[in-house]
Amino acid sequence: NNVTLNAGRDIVVDEGAVSGNGTVSLTAGQDIRVITGCGCSGVGGNVVAFDAVRNIVIDDGVFALTSVTARAGQDVTLGSDGLIVAIGSGDAIVLAAGGSFTNNAGAGVLDTSGGSGRWLIYANNPTDSTFGGLDSGNAPIWNATYASLPPASVPVGTTPPGNRSIFAVAE
Repeated sequence: NNVTLNAGRDIVVDEGAVSGNGTVSLTAGQDIRVITGCGCSGVGGNVVAFDAVRNIVIDDGVFALTSVTARAGQDVTLGSDGLIVAIGSGDAIVLAAGGSFTNNAGAGVLDTSGGSGRWLIYANNPTDSTFGGLDSGNAPIWNATYASLPPASVPVGTTPPGNRSIFAVAE
């Protein structure tokens, strides 16, 4: 029961939910926006994967039994109604922005508490990003990108479960 949606332009999830028992995969030639509409659950599945050439905006719920990965060529923004929950182990939530990362939802926006997983945030530069209370508890990693240091290669750090921020610029 996989759900796959590929679009040459934008994908907007509004006024409803996209869900599946397997992998839910959204791939956009421009932007992906999961926005608050009816108060429905947004996007959910065993594995949720977003891949956008430009931007990803999450302003509603994204839920996964295993993992959520969101990769944007430009920016990743978590709106004030955004919430990402993944209860898997390992790299449960991975947000990768080629540009900036913005969190407008607060410290509890990334929830891995139902499992033993961690979250990773990739961004170009911390000065262009807003973490909105998110604190990994571990030192950031510098001079690395999603391509040069994929999630499985990111060291855990000193504070379990190993949440990390990874920046493309040198320290």
